[in-house]
Amino acid sequence: MTTRPPAAPRRSIGSRCLDSLALVLLGLPVVLAVIGPFVAGSTAPDAAPLLTAGEGHLLGTDVLGRDVFALVLDGGRSVLAMTLAALLTACAVGLPLGLFAAGTHRRWADEAVMRGLDVLLAFPALLLVMTLAASGHQDATTLVAIAALVQIPAVTRLVRTAALAPGCRTAVEAMRLQGAPWHHIHGRYVLRRVSRPLITDAGNRSGLVLSLLASANFLGLGLPADAPDWAVLVDRNADALFLQPLAVLVPAALLTALAVGGNLTTDRLLSRSDRTPAPEQGPTPPIPPPTAAAGPQPAADRRTRPPAVLTCRGLTARTLAGEVLLDQVDLDLQPGRALALVGPSGSGKTTLGLAALALAHPGITLTGTVLLHGVDLLALSPGELRATRAGTVAHLPQDPASVLDPTRRVGAVLRELAALNHPRRTPPGRTRRGQRRAGIARDVQDALRVAGLPEDGPLLRRHPHQLSGGQQQRMALATALVTRPRLLVLDEPTSGLDEETTALLTRRLRDLLNSGTALLLITHDPRVADALADETAVLERGRVVRRGASERFPRGAEKTVAPSPTTRPSTAPGRPVPSSVLTRSLVVVGVDPSRPRLTPTSLTFPPKSRTVVSGVSGAGKTTLGRAMAGLTPVGAGSVERDGVVLAGEVERRGHQALRVVQYVHQDARASFDEYRPVIGQITATARHLRGLSPADSYDEASSLVRRLGLDPGSLARRPGGLSGGQLQRAALVRALTARPALLVCDEVTSALDPSTAAATVRLLVEESEAHGMAVLFVTHDTTLFDAVAHRRLHVTAGRVHERHPTVPESLGDHIVLRGEPN
Repeated sequence: MTTRPPAAPRRSIGSRCLDSLALVLLGLPVVLAVIGPFVAGSTAPDAAPLLTAGEGHLLGTDVLGRDVFALVLDGGRSVLAMTLAALLTACAVGLPLGLFAAGTHRRWADEAVMRGLDVLLAFPALLLVMTLAASGHQDATTLVAIAALVQIPAVTRLVRTAALAPGCRTAVEAMRLQGAPWHHIHGRYVLRRVSRPLITDAGNRSGLVLSLLASANFLGLGLPADAPDWAVLVDRNADALFLQPLAVLVPAALLTALAVGGNLTTDRLLSRSDRTPAPEQGPTPPIPPPTAAAGPQPAADRRTRPPAVLTCRGLTARTLAGEVLLDQVDLDLQPGRALALVGPSGSGKTTLGLAALALAHPGITLTGTVLLHGVDLLALSPGELRATRAGTVAHLPQDPASVLDPTRRVGAVLRELAALNHPRRTPPGRTRRGQRRAGIARDVQDALRVAGLPEDGPLLRRHPHQLSGGQQQRMALATALVTRPRLLVLDEPTSGLDEETTALLTRRLRDLLNSGTALLLITHDPRVADALADETAVLERGRVVRRGASERFPRGAEKTVAPSPTTRPSTAPGRPVPSSVLTRSLVVVGVDPSRPRLTPTSLTFPPKSRTVVSGVSGAGKTTLGRAMAGLTPVGAGSVERDGVVLAGEVERRGHQALRVVQYVHQDARASFDEYRPVIGQITATARHLRGLSPADSYDEASSLVRRLGLDPGSLARRPGGLSGGQLQRAALVRALTARPALLVCDEVTSALDPSTAAATVRLLVEESEAHGMAVLFVTHDTTLFDAVAHRRLHVTAGRVHERHPTVPESLGDHIVLRGEPN
């Protein structure tokens, strides 16, 4: 019987010591700077110079005969005021410049701002101070202005880089499609996204500003030589260091404490804001035998069954408000076995997948027992938990972008992770280094092979944003596999993958199971569950309601949709006939101009038409949809409606043009502002693009989300409080409220269970018929859309061609597809 170790404290002794150190280092000089001048007394010369510490002069006197203790008390105000003034001025100028450079669609304006600041960045700051001092400009105001001026280029570049990071790019694109104004996008969302790196940088930059101000004062280029300032005091008494060391060491120590304490305090505050609430630890219930729901087990089988890799007993997850997300869940998973978790969207599958690894989103607490190889993960401290899971477990989340580093090439990340299984040994002989490199390369190749990716070539030299959605999904899986885990938790590993790739990945995962790896599979695809899982558990509202062997398990609702009418509804007399959306010779140029991402393609999308686009991952399906929405720059061609050519970039499109083409992103979570309630982001589309009142836009959005099985009240949460399936439907409703002429749906059912996916497609058909909206489905699950599609397109290496045409007669005269040669 495993003994549960005592619960670890929420904050370790080391963490408390660092917090105390930061408080002392920053607090002491700040308190002296604020309060000191009121109690300092006179700083005029009143004694012999260079007296040592004694009665009447606690720290002695300086070279001018002034009391050092009084100078120390009075000298921090100028240091603190000048540093803060310079830092705030640099941020006040650099922040809007960075946001402007990142948000402008005029490339020349961006280049003008950044190149001009580069010239300033290359100019030595101290040389500028010396030049101005030589010209007679030697005062505190000039010194602060110079210190701020030389920091503006770095602040601007930091803000621009953070604003253009792939992490916020998708949400910015979605807001632009909503018609959100520039100040809303960059003044609220982007500003909040860049605030964290800006605050982190402010701690380091304050040290640079302080160093520059102190250096100027040390050299006599700043404040007057008799000014009560810590830096001036150091410079003035430097030659007498050995005669009166306190006059130099005390102010120097305070300057050092101010710089180090500022950086440490910033780091501690940011790390604390990232900390996930610790799981609540309750009494450990005894581990009961496996439930009868799993079926009777023969005595011989129970004796020969290997010890479980993962055992969960009474696993419960609650929000801070007391809402139960998981309710007394019991699981057992042996080596080489696979357990599939299925159920409707929002039933708690993703929460359970995280909880099985003792992980939880902020604001969620866990109770119960989670045993990994007999060790209770919920009873470990954060350090012990990391050590226990390292190299043993791996997790693939539903949104692959969250595990791929947007700033690094994917190959470098894979090699770094693989190196964890090949630690360096001493002595580092050449042969041993070669063996280590060979082992790392072998692990990377194995992970890529299982994930269905090429084992070498240009793919490994790309950044995550240069991969298609399916390639991102498989690359994220490769990062999970490269550490050779014994327990693998996969959350929708086949969403966004074509049938051929899904079949290949299923075979590779089955080989992985045969090698002894345990698999906890979260999926909505019954075919994947049947092919991989030895047992299937159904979750509803956080409880396991059914459990059984996969081959005997019911499939549940099939992805079927009632066929739509094949005749065009008549148009009411006097009502204008909606016009088609056209693309003319649309081209998207890739990195290699000789191999475009989308070859010249001309398409026509009549009102109420529904088109399905399929193809393997990376073929160019998403590129086609994004190019029409103005999210991907086009090299040639145009998108038109009513003879009006839409601007090639979404930033240049007005509200009426934005309503022509709306795009639903494949990564629904990344397309939402994580700081605002979801329902507010949904209603913003109708308010911006159609001019509806807040009440009318809310009523319309509420009606749509209810038809998709969502509760409008639950959408009052932020995106982090919703499941992937809920966010996927919310993103669809957000685009529908624009009443577009053409709606591009990029894998809008990949995170939905079969019945919810069918309801989603039915809603799209109904909205298409009711409002004359053309729909373009970008999907790998073509069987779901067969009954409602008027036309089927296939993309291969950027070429679009028609596949199995079954165009109704009523639409035959309106649907045009014309492929053009390169």
